[in-house]
Amino acid sequence: MNLHEPPGARGSAGSSDEAPRTLWRHARRVAVAVIGLSVILFGAALLVLPGPGILVVFAGVSILALEFAWARRLVKQAKEKTAQMTGRSKPPNKP
Repeated sequence: MNLHEPPGARGSAGSSDEAPRTLWRHARRVAVAVIGLSVILFGAALLVLPGPGILVVFAGVSILALEFAWARRLVKQAKEKTAQMTGRSKPPNKP
């Protein structure tokens, strides 16, 4: 960087810092997707094998909810439906 050059004058502002951050975000998103889908597939296998299949599938969707909005909505709907079925007006708040 030239001392006479204003900050961010080369290319777009912060372009040198954005590339690693963007790469990290994409890598994290892919890792979450792979892990979440693997857990869901394992849970699907447990639906026909002995084990807590439904709980494992829900755990996989919860993992996907870390990165994907559609999975967050699905988890929220499941929590609301569970609260209705158990007689609570809304899910308990975390302290």
